[in-house]
Amino acid sequence: MTTQMAAQAFAVESVELNAPLKVAFDYIGNTRKLPEWTHAFKGVREGHAVMETPNGTIEVGLEVRASEQQGRIDWHIKFPDGNVAVAYSRLVPQNTERVVYSFVPLAPRFLLSNWKELCLSRRLSCEMSSGS
Repeated sequence: MTTQMAAQAFAVESVELNAPLKVAFDYIGNTRKLPEWTHAFKGVREGHAVMETPNGTIEVGLEVRASEQQGRIDWHIKFPDGNVAVAYSRLVPQNTERVVYSFVPLAPRFLLSNWKELCLSRRLSCEMSSGS
């Protein structure tokens, strides 16, 4: 039972990016860029975002806690019903020109089934490789 519950409580995603750490951090940590590389966020303004969910779009609270020195960009998403999702992400340098971006969301159960499609789009890899 514990294993089954744990499997439903989080997902782990990662992608290797062809970008230096600073470039990746500046891009991923910029909330205004979220709609460019995620399917989940349709629009972002200071402290809020419009998010696509399996039940349609909703406005959520959005807080980013980031540290370039630690390679940490954590997303805290507050839903209108009071549920909170936290997505912990890390940028790990492979060398001066490549990083691994890992992403571990802890989300309300309704969101987890679609989290891979919603949040860590393969577009991120393409965006970073093209230097956007």
